[in-house]
Amino acid sequence: MKRKTAALLAVLWALALAGCRAVPARPAALTLGDGAANVEVLYDGAGHSAGRIVEGEELEALRAWAGGLECAPASFAEGETPGDAEGGEVYTFTPADGPGFSYVLTGPEEAWLLAEGAWYAVRNPSVPPVELPGG
Repeated sequence: MKRKTAALLAVLWALALAGCRAVPARPAALTLGDGAANVEVLYDGAGHSAGRIVEGEELEALRAWAGGLECAPASFAEGETPGDAEGGEVYTFTPADGPGFSYVLTGPEEAWLLAEGAWYAVRNPSVPPVELPGG
């Protein structure tokens, strides 16, 4: 499990390093592909990994949750991103027809977004409204 988490965090880190442009105040990926019929959700944390496709009313609830997230661009020293820490939970959202994002919960009142190659601090963290296999 630690290898899987380490691999996921390495991918998140690589994506963070890829962004060398101005960071928008709010990532467009939070729309979760307004026209997409479904979104793939992957979860990794607490010794559990799961994934599924979300659609219909559950997708609309997920879009409302993502649309309500308040965030601000964040920057970190090399090796100090939220993805470099042990523990926490990572949700990755990938719409069928648009950019996705990762949502990293590092504590009950601390969450981060990795979207479009940039990190964002979430001001109003919460658990995404999605049911995953295995609880």
